[in-house]
Amino acid sequence: MNVVILDGSTAPTKEALHQHLAKELNFPDWYGGNLDALFDCLTTVSEEVTISLDEAALTDALGPYAQRVKKVLTRAAEKNPNLHLL
Repeated sequence: MNVVILDGSTAPTKEALHQHLAKELNFPDWYGGNLDALFDCLTTVSEEVTISLDEAALTDALGPYAQRVKKVLTRAAEKNPNLHLL
């Protein structure tokens, strides 16, 4: 199982967050680096993956955008049994 860590050091900006996830989860080249594309890619992940989310650190780095990311991650995990959140 792949574990991806999301915190202020791995995602200090919105762009860095999307780049980090795209690299760690092998998103396709068409990945647009936005929340809609993130949801689309996360719901099609076919291997077991756990995303470890440090909400406080992510909020410090990204402000209100961190809550939007968490919402997308939660919704995607509800749809995809291969995706787990910590």
